[in-house]
Parts: sequence; C-alpha cells; structure tokens
Amino acid sequence: MNAPTRKIRHFPPSSAWRETLMLLGIAVILAAASWLVRTPRLPLQADLELYQLELGVPVITAAQAVPLYEAGIHVFVDTRDDAFSRETIPGCFVIRQSTFDADLREVFDFLAQDDPLILYGDGNLVLVSPVLERLKERGYTELQVMRGDPDSFRAAGGELSPPLEPEAAP
Repeated sequence: MNAPTRKIRHFPPSSAWRETLMLLGIAVILAAASWLVRTPRLPLQADLELYQLELGVPVITAAQAVPLYEAGIHVFVDTRDDAFSRETIPGCFVIRQSTFDADLREVFDFLAQDDPLILYGDGNLVLVSPVLERLKERGYTELQVMRGDPDSFRAAGGELSPPLEPEAAP
C-alpha cells in the first residue's frame, strides 16, 4: 500500500505579491489615519501666550518695568548666571540660582524682606523661577517678575549699564 499523498497548493507568484502590497497599503492607510486623529503634542518650547507659568507673583512687561525703575522704589534683581559679564539694568543686585546663598549674603544688608523686588533674567521665565521660589522661602513677599531681558528693557526706553565686575557689584 502506498501512503496517501498530500496535495500542496501553490499560489502563483503574482498573487502573493498582490496580497503583500495590499496588506502594506492597509498598514500605511491606518498609520496615516492615526497621525491625523492623534492629539496635538506640546511644542518643544512653550509659547507664553498659550501656556501660563504658575509663578504665584505678578509678571510685568519691560514697558511696565521702566516707569517703576524711574520711580526708584523697586529694586531690580538680575538672575542670569553670567550677569557680571553682560549689560544690565543700572543699580541692580545679582542673585543667581547657581550661587544663591553667596549672592544673597552679599546683598543681605541692602535688601529687606518687604522691599519690592523685580526679578529678571534672559527672557526665559523658567530660569527666573528657581531664584523666585528661594526668595519666597526666605520670606521675601513683594516680588514681581519682568518678562523679557535687559535688551527688552532698553527697547522700552530704559537705560543699561556696562557689564559689572564681581567685586564692584553692590
């Protein structure tokens, strides 16, 4: 007796390619559809008009800061790490995140906890916020943040002073 033989069905090559291309086409269509219906992603850098940074203090523009500077009742605080090597607002104090404790000791005799302070940096409020939070922790209550940098202060009509020398800083 002979063993039963199995019939193996062979598909013509064109049929296999047709099925492969059809499956690939369906996968591409599904991928494109998922991209169309997905939720929008956050941008790499947040637009301040769309996203509000919760600082817990008033944020003012450079145009609002110039009259406050000219009135002479607010103290300006430069929070940039390279504040000593760049133009800055005349008479400002320098309190940086990287050297916060040392900088605060330098100006401690000149700043009272209820002095109205306006903090500014290079325009990025996220970089100003650590100094702001640490000042709040130390009991400073009259705090504001200027949106913008010294160049925007100058563009709003304010004066800038040449770079400070660390030993000449107030």
